[in-house]
Amino acid sequence: MNRVIGVFSSKGGVGKTTCALNIAMSLHDMGTDVALIDCDLKNSNLSLHLGLYDFPLTVQDVLEGDVNYLDAIYIHSSGLRILPASITLREFKTEISKLRNTLDNMNHHVVLDTPPGASEEASSVIQLCDEIMVLTTPNIPSITDTMKTIQMAKDVGKKIRGVIINRAEKKHEIKKQDIEKVLGLPVLAVIPEDRNVRKSLHANTPVVRFKPHSPSSIALKRLSAGIIQREYSPPRFLKLRRLFR
Repeated sequence: MNRVIGVFSSKGGVGKTTCALNIAMSLHDMGTDVALIDCDLKNSNLSLHLGLYDFPLTVQDVLEGDVNYLDAIYIHSSGLRILPASITLREFKTEISKLRNTLDNMNHHVVLDTPPGASEEASSVIQLCDEIMVLTTPNIPSITDTMKTIQMAKDVGKKIRGVIINRAEKKHEIKKQDIEKVLGLPVLAVIPEDRNVRKSLHANTPVVRFKPHSPSSIALKRLSAGIIQREYSPPRFLKLRRLFR
């Protein structure tokens, strides 16, 4: 069944692309038929997270011409299917709304990495989604900006699955229950600050593959399992596994 899930953030730099990539990879590893699409056409960097820099065809080519999206799908070494966006400075005269026909032709789950902020581009991508998840960090500026993204989705009647708190630490930040009250939405996951994420970016490997037993990986896997309504139980002897791996 086709299901389009957008991962949004109120601004750049909060980990949206990292989160979208790891959700898609987790779903793939759980046996779900899934594709990941880079919809941030102006500042695309999804492919860079995987160490990929050049593609014969991109999502812009699909939007601009007669290129079939199947010809622009890249199969990562992990088996994850990716429709990348161009990272060049070439000017593309494309409208992301044209992706609607492509999404309608897909018969599996699709995760969208989206433009940040309450921009016109982000609003256009919201229109393409069946449901959205909003990423925030647990501080006042990020949460305040997140309200704008949530309102955009509400204005067009889109289902908001909930909020993801990213880069959470235990001190000097707003608590989960307070964030739920302020935003009026459930918190789907609290992803802790984890140095393994930075290491995974350097290794061009999603953290759920790079360090599958790290705190952030466990949180991302549990979040992804919830998307497909599946129970997730961390492996036994988790602390020992982290110690010896």
